[in-house]
Amino acid sequence: MARIFIIVVVVGFLAMVVGIVVLGAFPPDPRPQQIQKTLANDRFKPAG
Repeated sequence: MARIFIIVVVVGFLAMVVGIVVLGAFPPDPRPQQIQKTLANDRFKPAG
């Protein structure tokens, strides 16, 4: 029973390492995001 547990843990660890290596070699493309520009609101600016 312990031998099966060790095999499952080792296989999971290897899968995690392979996933990290693949992500490092082929990183995902960044998602383009729109830039929102804000305008100054002079209506509530104190006089002076």
